[in-house]
Amino acid sequence: MSYTEKLIAFMEGKKAEIIKVAGAEYGELYFTEEDAMALLSLSGRKAKEIYTYIQVKIAEGYIGLNQLLCPFCYIVDCGCSECSYGKTHGKCATEGSEYLRLFDICATKNPEYQEKLDRLNRAFTESYNLRALTNSQYRQHLAEKKLKEELVCKIFSSEFYKNLIEEIER
Repeated sequence: MSYTEKLIAFMEGKKAEIIKVAGAEYGELYFTEEDAMALLSLSGRKAKEIYTYIQVKIAEGYIGLNQLLCPFCYIVDCGCSECSYGKTHGKCATEGSEYLRLFDICATKNPEYQEKLDRLNRAFTESYNLRALTNSQYRQHLAEKKLKEELVCKIFSSEFYKNLIEEIER
């Protein structure tokens, strides 16, 4: 298997996990044929460099839907305006982008999400009075975001990535 094919297999593996967690319509948003074609256009040397970098980041313990584990972010050195993935799906950090939608869906489909969110909401409701509501809402928003990150990292865990790389290498 060429390094370009390995990068595609890596993205297809993440897509398969999204399909498992959130459903086919969301997996299809994550990695498209157009995205695969963009990776196929890489030179073998560049594909090897990117794949090796991703392997190192996985060995270092990076998890989740992380820019350090994204071949498209590597290609443009996180320069979103030049990113082919960003042009197709919306820049990842931009409100309404497919990445942020997928991130939210993956988190909220986790069975632990509603229970933890309810606990979080109760904690904020009980600990803040009405005068501090705006500050409370902002803090609650940040806590909710952290909860989503935690749950997405459970899906795209170190074990998930190590198993995916092992499968690609077979």
